[in-house]
Order: sequence, then structure tokens, then C-alpha cells
Amino acid sequence: MMFQKNNIPYVMYQGLNCFLETKHPDVKSLLNQIDWSRWFRPKINQHDYCVERNWICTPNDPHPNTEGQTEWGDSLVEWIRNDIDTNYL
Repeated sequence: MMFQKNNIPYVMYQGLNCFLETKHPDVKSLLNQIDWSRWFRPKINQHDYCVERNWICTPNDPHPNTEGQTEWGDSLVEWIRNDIDTNYL
């Protein structure tokens, strides 16, 4: 909300699978305050996205490999450019 109130463009995404349990009322309240239109790929995090495509370093090291980092990064930059054209120009 701070970014919105100060008219600061921003984007959010999740790198790891660490979604909060939504049964607790405080967590529900926080999740309801998120502007999901500012969220890149809200239904999947970068880690799971790369694991599903086998874009990981090794089976023992699930960090995104070069292809995974590049694809995620390029997609994120494209999403930001489209968002700027749509919402800020």
C-alpha cells in the first residue's frame, strides 16, 4: 500500500514456495490487502516453475539453471514493459 499511496510503480513475485497458511484471520487479512494485479505469475513461484521444466542446476541443487533464470527474467521484463505501457504511459 505504501507504493500505491506514493504512486511508485512496483512488481511482486515469489521466488520460493512459502505461501502462508490462510486459515489464520491475520494472514487472511494481509492476503486480502495484496494488489494481485501487481503480482507476476501469482499462481506459481520461480522455484516450482523451473523444477517443473527441469531447469535446475542438478537433482541435488534445485536452484534455477541459466535457462531457468533467463526465461523467468525475460518473461518478468516483458510483463513489466507491458504493464508500464498499459498503466503508466
